[in-house]
Amino acid sequence: MLNLSQLNVFAQKKHILHDLNFSVNHCGFYALIGANGAGKSTLLSALAQVMPYSGSIRLVDEELREVKVSDLWSTLVYVDQNFSIIFDYTVEQYIRIGLDLYFDQDAIDFHAQHILGIFNAIEWLQVSILTLSQGQQQLVQLIRALTHVQCLLTLKRNNPQQFTINKKIILLLDEPLNHLDVKVQWHLLEYLKVLSKDIVLLCSLHQIVLAKKYADTLVILKAGRLISCSKSSQKSIQEVANIFEVDANFLLY
Repeated sequence: MLNLSQLNVFAQKKHILHDLNFSVNHCGFYALIGANGAGKSTLLSALAQVMPYSGSIRLVDEELREVKVSDLWSTLVYVDQNFSIIFDYTVEQYIRIGLDLYFDQDAIDFHAQHILGIFNAIEWLQVSILTLSQGQQQLVQLIRALTHVQCLLTLKRNNPQQFTINKKIILLLDEPLNHLDVKVQWHLLEYLKVLSKDIVLLCSLHQIVLAKKYADTLVILKAGRLISCSKSSQKSIQEVANIFEVDANFLLY
């Protein structure tokens, strides 16, 4: 489905990712874990086609860099950990931006309101996004992406002929738990676990215990190199702790 071959990324004359090779062949929750500077965010940026790279990223039988930008919207959904909101939109308006080019407004509103309800945030719809806290703004970013995914799933089920690339949906989340309180983290991970049965979810996480609990597969990076890509059930906390060079007991608290 998704194949990376000899993937290298350079930035500011620094070699960040080194000859990465791995494949994603099934829907599921793939957690990218590694220390700061391991290359998790860079890998997600390359997959999202916003970071130049050498090597190959293929989606089924197509080189991803050769896919038209106008077609990527039906396959890739990406949330960067760094975002800036400067315009005074309501939450409802912000979620609709861009999505209204591809989806019916009623469908957008239906899915957005359903997801907002899951996070007990339905009252935010008419609130200025600039008045929200950083954690709340982060949640709105995620809700917008999840709305995009749900609209795609609905459209692909009902009108598959509309898609020039009839591939699985790939959701890329860079540190989605940043700034979120514990209850929201829990709701988000529970939601993503169910959603990942129908899509490919690649998600960078620093919370190792949560990654092991919710992810199907752990993709472990260290200094820009792939250390392992294996089922989370096959990796003990001790093995992961050894990679991070910390006491396993520390990860449990």
